[in-house]
Amino acid sequence: MYSIQEIYLVLSKLPHDFGQLDSGLNGRSAVSLFLFEYSDVYTDIIAYNKGIELLEYELNSIEEVKNVSLYNGLTGIAWTINYLSSKNLIEINHDDFLPALLEDQLKNYFFTHNQLISLEHFTFNENIFFYFINRLITTNNDSLRKKYIVFINQGLILFIHYFYQINDLKIKFEMKVLTNFIKTLNLLSDQLKSPLLHLLLTNVLELAVNIENIKHIKEHSHFIKASVFLNNQKFQNKLKKYKFQNKTYRNNFDNTFQMGIWQEGLSYQGLKKIMYKKKLQDKFLEYFIK
Repeated sequence: MYSIQEIYLVLSKLPHDFGQLDSGLNGRSAVSLFLFEYSDVYTDIIAYNKGIELLEYELNSIEEVKNVSLYNGLTGIAWTINYLSSKNLIEINHDDFLPALLEDQLKNYFFTHNQLISLEHFTFNENIFFYFINRLITTNNDSLRKKYIVFINQGLILFIHYFYQINDLKIKFEMKVLTNFIKTLNLLSDQLKSPLLHLLLTNVLELAVNIENIKHIKEHSHFIKASVFLNNQKFQNKLKKYKFQNKTYRNNFDNTFQMGIWQEGLSYQGLKKIMYKKKLQDKFLEYFIK
């Protein structure tokens, strides 16, 4: 088990050519997130300045980023800025900065296809949906909040449409993708009461409980929460029958290429330790850090 300081020593000595790192939460954004949190805990100006360098590089290179995902793309960059701004870890007003920077682009991608194209297409749209739910909760602007509610309701309709297509399209869902989507919808259920959300969660759970390897999911509490929200005893009873596995902690310290969050790399490990040290509870950060 490695300390926060040991992880910091590795992440603070990254190559000067930040272009060697991925964008988003598998790379530069994840490392900058860790560095800002580390700086906040230890009042370390060197960590703060390194975080600024990484974030500036990320923003200056944004036109080169073609991926829209949380982990390797634009949504991850936008989410990182929103998180850091909402926690007052950087001097950026997220309500002024983000709508002009990326949000129209993310919305355009989200609504590009009414037809579900692939599992990757679904995953990217789930990532974008997660981001806008986060923005709904963290914005201080009433006008933006109304726009986000409109987008989210339109998104719920689109996802319901996707689930009606699944059988015909024969797209095989991975349990991790469904788990992340249920986590996202659970976050929304804390903020928005909608029959659309109820219908969509029902469709997702019906698909999930019929996947053969549901017995092996590692974050079963999210499935339980969804079934309680739906007040669906059938789902609750079915889920209680399974003996869910506990999540194991993988140590990727020796693999310095595993910098990000998705593969539980160094940034993930460092942020997990910082959350414990700060007693930090943030349901959106907990989406990534279990």
